[in-house]
Amino acid sequence: MFRPDVAYQVTKELLEQGVHYFIGLYTSASRKRILPLLDQFDGLLLYPTQYEGKEAHSSVIYCGPTPNQSLLSFVPWLMQEEGTRFALIGSDYIYPREMNVYLHALMKQYGGSIVRESYFSLGERSFERELNKIEQLRPDVIFSTLVGDSVIHFYEQSELLTPHIPIASTITSETEFAEMQLTGEQRHYSCFPYFQSSTNASNARFLNDFNVPLVSSAMEGAYNCVHLLAEGMNKANHPSEVKTKMTNRMHSAPRGDIFVDPDNQHVHMKTRIGEHEADGRFQVRFESEKRVAPTPFTFLDKKLQRRQRPQSPMTTGSPCYSSRSLNRLVSTLIRSSCSRVTAIC
Repeated sequence: MFRPDVAYQVTKELLEQGVHYFIGLYTSASRKRILPLLDQFDGLLLYPTQYEGKEAHSSVIYCGPTPNQSLLSFVPWLMQEEGTRFALIGSDYIYPREMNVYLHALMKQYGGSIVRESYFSLGERSFERELNKIEQLRPDVIFSTLVGDSVIHFYEQSELLTPHIPIASTITSETEFAEMQLTGEQRHYSCFPYFQSSTNASNARFLNDFNVPLVSSAMEGAYNCVHLLAEGMNKANHPSEVKTKMTNRMHSAPRGDIFVDPDNQHVHMKTRIGEHEADGRFQVRFESEKRVAPTPFTFLDKKLQRRQRPQSPMTTGSPCYSSRSLNRLVSTLIRSSCSRVTAIC
């Protein structure tokens, strides 16, 4: 659900009917729009996907990674593996622009350079002109924060580059790659806390129990939200008490054990970097030794953050390309885990 006004109206109606617990919303614009309602009606939202940070609201449990939980490992790893010259391309809304602010700072810190930065309207399908410009600059890495259909068209069209330039992303997951027609000659990297190919007992049980053919990190995040909420609701009744039961303790998850921080209500989780394989799966190339603590607010030296933030549309957050699949998964989980949760927005 990408329209904040619709999210607000639906959430208001459900809260007035006595619903207090919500899992979902896939943009920060919608999440921010309902925060006053959650305060007014004692509601609690579990937000499953990554976002640009800079928020820690008392009525939200943030189950996706913050920028520091991806970029602080991803950027130096890419520079070591592929090179120090990056071209940035993203959809024109807050998440890509904010992530690129962090990228500029990190590239400066690690001695890299950004040779090009461009943004395109949501749903853009034609990238030939942009790719021609990128080809002339010959960057070592294309860092993509494109979303939705634009991802598919850009990745497919980028295979025409000579020589091939690797593409890296904090958004492009198994569900997007499943829609692409690729030759497999170009390297693609993504950074998430979870990949379907992860080999651990919790993930094996998760994939076996629900028999979902394709799982992204956002979908696994929604699964975690359901189980976190079920655990809390089995021990308490009021939203504030339920929240307390979820925080400051370890939880088992397909991505490995996670810890909900009691101070900022974000999740401590491992960082993983995967390379997309021809069979559609990711080979995990890097995994942090320990869980990475979430830092939702500025995690870089302020001197590196002085770059002016450009104006951009109001839409914020990271749209989940597979939102329908995610909602079907969450509906199934709720029926099996906690019948008292009656709404997903």
